Amino acid sequence: NWEKADFELAQYVAELQKFRAMHPAIHSNRFLSGIKKDDVRDVVWRHPLGHEMDEAGWYQERADVLGMQLVEGEDEILLWFNRSHKAARAHLTPPASGKSWRAGLCSCLSGARVKGAKIMLPERSVVALLPEGF
Repeated sequence: NWEKADFELAQYVAELQKFRAMHPAIHSNRFLSGIKKDDVRDVVWRHPLGHEMDEAGWYQERADVLGMQLVEGEDEILLWFNRSHKAARAHLTPPASGKSWRAGLCSCLSGARVKGAKIMLPERSVVALLPEGF
């Protein structure tokens, strides 16, 4: 029923598909290991305070925010997941390129803003960050 179609949703899904196609880091079909190869790891899990997740971080009560830094060849993406009903702040470490991050895609209408080495993640959102210049 095209009269009741959600064209904003259709446009967003088209943007998601285009974004995914442009970034091998999020559509690779190989198992992520986190093991260093050529001085780069394919995945690093990030704590909202910016450091790599440690054993305690995985078992932290009310851990509503998680970062997933992915590298595939020249492509690098930092995904943040906020499952909370409240906006949450996350601290950023520089990408492997040494540049700064910029917002690439956000699952919510309000978007997400990077300010220096921090980002405010909207409630119930997924945010993809890209290195500046990509």
